[in-house]
Amino acid sequence: MKKKASRKEQQTTEPNSVHQVDTPAADTGTTPAEAADRPTHISWNIVARGVRVTSLLQEKIRKRNGKFEKHLKRFPIDAVHLHIALEKNPGEPPYSAALSLRLPSTVLHAVKFHDSALSAFEEASDVLLRQLVEHKRDLRREAEWKRHKRRTGARPKGKPRFAPEPMAEGTGPQSQTDVMRDLAARHYRKLRQHVRRLLWHDAMAGEIPWGAIDDRAVVDESIEQALADPERKPRDLDFDLWLRHLIHINLERRRREWQRNNREIVSLSEDLPVPEDIDEADGYDAEQPLDIIEQAEEPPAVERADLTEDPSSESPAETVARRDLIDALRRVVSKWPGELREIFEMYYVEGLDPEDISLVIGRRADEVNKLLDEVQARLRETVLDSSVLA
Repeated sequence: MKKKASRKEQQTTEPNSVHQVDTPAADTGTTPAEAADRPTHISWNIVARGVRVTSLLQEKIRKRNGKFEKHLKRFPIDAVHLHIALEKNPGEPPYSAALSLRLPSTVLHAVKFHDSALSAFEEASDVLLRQLVEHKRDLRREAEWKRHKRRTGARPKGKPRFAPEPMAEGTGPQSQTDVMRDLAARHYRKLRQHVRRLLWHDAMAGEIPWGAIDDRAVVDESIEQALADPERKPRDLDFDLWLRHLIHINLERRRREWQRNNREIVSLSEDLPVPEDIDEADGYDAEQPLDIIEQAEEPPAVERADLTEDPSSESPAETVARRDLIDALRRVVSKWPGELREIFEMYYVEGLDPEDISLVIGRRADEVNKLLDEVQARLRETVLDSSVLA
């Protein structure tokens, strides 16, 4: 049984106080000035309502935060934030602690009530720690971690540490919704590029003209739906996958609406250029489709390590040749049925597992595996028919 700390030491009633300390912004790792701003600690903040955050309470929180550090060493520092909300309530038990841990692909959340703010925090912290351990056990996309490391340049060499002090008053997320909104903002560009690639395939197939559907509107609608009712998110979906699932539903609805309201025949867009920014999405690896072509005549199983970027350099001529081949492959895929195009993008280009894809599109895992078999068979046929990619 946990020993209760003295209330006099831990908290006194104080209306809507917010205790939080600025930490450096995320680093791109490209210039000395930017390197100077590289985050060296994991940021965290406390929002207290009716609770006084004393130095003793902060010290207890710091020690408890240390238990998370060894489980966060594989995450980029700038992609992690811990939000702690302490509140005095009119009912019993009088104190609540709500913890939200933002990670690269999701937000973990735990709430506990107790007769002291510290005890409520400790119990919520225990729950959150178990969630973090379970979340790490479920992570199977090693290539995603490698891309995060290259992209942010902020992953520490040793065990990451929480900042010595919480963020300054008035800074940082003020609620669980704010934490989720921050995560959505980090994924925003990647999600828009995901939608743009799918819409480009639609235009190439002559199903919907390029520009008829606004990719930004699709992503914005999906984010607002996710933030409006966070409890709707299934427990087996990361926040990133939940957004993708909502995007899948909203994009399909907009496609049907456009086709219902526009009966005219859409001409095939054989000459539609690939938008340059499609290849610039966060986490997108333009070399991945080429790996698939090279392996297509071999057994179809593809390891995640095979989907990561080759760090070796190549000549400008080789770069041009590889991009021409990628463009040709995209045009072949655009002639496939829409569901196969989406499966190709999510599995081979974006690196999602079959289980994740099934959650995004709402199909059983065995159905997704059958679709993947068909995609792999089509890729092998494409490789054998060299004239297609000529």
